[in-house]
Amino acid sequence: SDFERKGNHWLELTRNWILEANQAKNLALQENFSEMKNFLKKIGSNRRLAAGRLEIDFKKPFDLLAKLPAEARGEAPSEATNSIWWT
Repeated sequence: SDFERKGNHWLELTRNWILEANQAKNLALQENFSEMKNFLKKIGSNRRLAAGRLEIDFKKPFDLLAKLPAEARGEAPSEATNSIWWT
């Protein structure tokens, strides 16, 4: 059907975005600096060091993740029950 061809496009884009965000977490845990650099080039622009701190202007939709408070990003497996998303 037409919906199956076109209607799921946004769902596929969202799925890919979630998988890429998870990839960032995995790279950070592995401390794979070469891959982290490549990933940051893909999702960010205007990378710079300021006062010994890396600053990145993230491309959409990754800018949304960067703007979230740490507790909303979920540090533990219980992020699905994180009250910031439901209140």
